[in-house]
Amino acid sequence: MKGGDHGGAFGYHESNHVIYSLVEDPVTRQKYVGAVTYHPDQVVNINDFLWLAKVSRYVRFATDPLADGFVASDGLGNVYFVQLSDLKQTAALPAPAFNLNAFGLKINANGNSNAGQFNTLQSNGVAGPYAFFTLGNADNADPRLIVAIDLRDKQLVFRHEIVPQRDVQLKCSLGNGGRLEPEGIYYDRRTSRLVVGINRTEGWALGRLGFWQTHSELYATPLFNSLLPDIPLR
Repeated sequence: MKGGDHGGAFGYHESNHVIYSLVEDPVTRQKYVGAVTYHPDQVVNINDFLWLAKVSRYVRFATDPLADGFVASDGLGNVYFVQLSDLKQTAALPAPAFNLNAFGLKINANGNSNAGQFNTLQSNGVAGPYAFFTLGNADNADPRLIVAIDLRDKQLVFRHEIVPQRDVQLKCSLGNGGRLEPEGIYYDRRTSRLVVGINRTEGWALGRLGFWQTHSELYATPLFNSLLPDIPLR
């Protein structure tokens, strides 16, 4: 995809093969969120999109086509919530619905040096009336968090800290240079589990010599299901 920007701004509708993506006009540099039909081995540009909606800056977003849901966040911690059908109709992202700092977080909006006093926003997801967020940087400075917000009343549903060796087993400890970075998040209706992508580093070291392998894994849990009763399964 030409002008497709960061992979964190992406969604997919499995039943009708529609991709939702951020895209930038190569001439005007205007950013849009839009929808394009997936075809194998196709090079896609902005003219191939079925519809476009203007955005003022880069946003990470997630879609829930089953519930017509769309949630996006920006680097300031602003969260945008709109129905996909309304986004298509209005052709522009609405004003922020709330800011994550209202939930006891301190989003690192300016890329400041972080010794744990800021929260690094990584990704967001949406399922039914709930929005999900992961936080925590690869440098291990700030806590690795999963946060869920009820979009109907803008109330915190849960805030869970991912703890190494309790939630995720590490072969290479954080003290030896290992990493545990939460990335994408989504709710899998087929298994009724919340799924989180974790960027991990594993390896060995002897003095200055070492071998390190970074990879991502998916971790699924039903731990929060009792707190998420209103996700439509079909």
